[in-house]
Amino acid sequence: MSASSTTSAISSTITTAIASATATQSASGFVPSKSGNLAFTVLFGIILISHIVLGIYFKQRWFGSTISIGILLEMVGYGSRVALANNPTSQDMFLSQITCLTVAPCFIMAAYYYLLGKLVIIYGPRFSMLPPIYYSYLFVTCDIIALVIQSFGGVVSSSAATTDTQQQQLGTHIMVGGLVFQVVSMTAYLVFWLFFFYSVYFRSSKETSRSFNVGITNFFHTNYKDELFNPDYSRMRSRQYFKYFPLTVTIGIFAVYVRCIYRVIELSEGWSGYLITHEAFVFVFDGAMVLIATYILLPPFYPGYVFGKNTVIVVPKSLKIKKQDTTQDINLQNYSYYNSQSKDMLVKN
Repeated sequence: MSASSTTSAISSTITTAIASATATQSASGFVPSKSGNLAFTVLFGIILISHIVLGIYFKQRWFGSTISIGILLEMVGYGSRVALANNPTSQDMFLSQITCLTVAPCFIMAAYYYLLGKLVIIYGPRFSMLPPIYYSYLFVTCDIIALVIQSFGGVVSSSAATTDTQQQQLGTHIMVGGLVFQVVSMTAYLVFWLFFFYSVYFRSSKETSRSFNVGITNFFHTNYKDELFNPDYSRMRSRQYFKYFPLTVTIGIFAVYVRCIYRVIELSEGWSGYLITHEAFVFVFDGAMVLIATYILLPPFYPGYVFGKNTVIVVPKSLKIKKQDTTQDINLQNYSYYNSQSKDMLVKN
């Protein structure tokens, strides 16, 4: 064996040993991918700027502020992972990324809760299991509770000495408890959301589908049964992209839901578990899911764009629904869809 070959082999061995030692000493148990995390940092930065500009232009104060805070936390979280790639032993960057990425979806879901209340008003409270204002009051409160629990768990973990594994585990268990609470509240929200989705697209179509062959292409075209919905927002519902907006929101909600379930499983394994030390899972089940949930609500499905810039959707502050909204029976047999005018409407739409 030549001297150059021997030198090359020794150099390769030393490089591998250094990389292995660095990963062992890393706060996360591995060295994060600099390029992968940088890509997510840049993407979330672009989406953040877009949401800020759109929020100001369309005057979406609550939606714009909550989703922007969530995206900002995502960007900081992945930026911290980039810094962790440069300095794998940095405890501060490790805690920064885990805390930011854990609590960010709380703010993003607050934006989605806002949308359900608006859609209930647009279609009509009779299609909802709860008064529209309940969704903000109830689930934002649940989000705050989850946020406090997760933050407290992060504080307990960060205040523990590096050798105090018991306190670190206690902090981890508290964070997992906060995540479990968040998943439970999201599950309840999904039940209410899917009931609303079913009521608008399936329940209200039950009788009309017997009268006409409503194919998949006409499934989201609800104009032919618009008389069943809130007449105050008839023009809004006829907008080009509005008919697909509830489906878009559904996709975003499920994306965040998948991410939250993944985080529960990940942290349940501990800081040295398989999922948390294999970054591909973080990129697919965390980064990509939140990316979908925030990107999908940009134009043409940005709420201000779909609803209209100057449209005001008033969600009553009262926790009571008007009597006519709760007692009105959705009985489609009272409507005749056999006349030629209705058939023409169906073909046109």
